[in-house]
Amino acid sequence: MFYFGGMILKYDAKNDKKLDPADIFIALFAIMFGASQAGTAASMGPEMGKATSAAASIFKIIEYPSEINALAIDNDTSAKKILNTNDIKGKIEFRNVWFRYPTRK
Repeated sequence: MFYFGGMILKYDAKNDKKLDPADIFIALFAIMFGASQAGTAASMGPEMGKATSAAASIFKIIEYPSEINALAIDNDTSAKKILNTNDIKGKIEFRNVWFRYPTRK
């Protein structure tokens, strides 16, 4: 890094170009922060592997075919089906249901 920067300074001095010191500091800080963030991103590798594995298992569960397919209309009598769709009202009733926080009575 410093060798390459020295070569740039040498090249610019030969061509009579003026080099702004602020440009050197900007380049050095960009290299340092970039290297720091690359190290931070590399440390997240194991978590990315775990997340990929977890997502694969979730999608496997979601895509698993159900034994009951209420939307399919076919003549297959071996498949389980909802017998009478006219009886479905879409109402849910909860009985003997309670909730509490684990730290409360």
